[in-house]
Amino acid sequence: MGWNYRITEFQAAILLAQLERLEEEVEKKDKNAQYLHKQLENIEGIKPMKRRSQVDRQSYYDYLFRYEKKYFNNVSAERFAKALNAEGIPCRGGILEVIYKTPRWVVDPREFPFTKGIDYNKISCPVAEKACFLGLNHRMLLGEKEDMNDIALAVRKIKDNIGELEETS
Repeated sequence: MGWNYRITEFQAAILLAQLERLEEEVEKKDKNAQYLHKQLENIEGIKPMKRRSQVDRQSYYDYLFRYEKKYFNNVSAERFAKALNAEGIPCRGGILEVIYKTPRWVVDPREFPFTKGIDYNKISCPVAEKACFLGLNHRMLLGEKEDMNDIALAVRKIKDNIGELEETS
């Protein structure tokens, strides 16, 4: 799926200037993501995305990690994300809804000709539907090592105080 959005000459000039620092930013994000991964993988119920051994450097749009609420008193991902936000760590909760369950696909698949003849109401991918990921914006990975420590510290703090977040429903 994609659209053909063309940029203006002014936007292209800005982009060209920003591309000069791309290599440095990708390198920094990759190193910080690897460091954050090591911090978070030690917290039960938090599973950073695995990095394949063939990958020698990774660029990030979002830093995703799996949240398993059973290790957090069954607090929903949305509530956990709100707690992270309250700790000063911007986080999106419960993201990555399976695309075939989104209203746009179910209500109007005509926009996507390659879906012709497919009834997405009859499709079931239970593993994908059960997975719950949380996302940190890639800009957070441009911080310093101390910032990565702050993220991990906030997750640990929430886990240690999860009883205060317990949901009633």
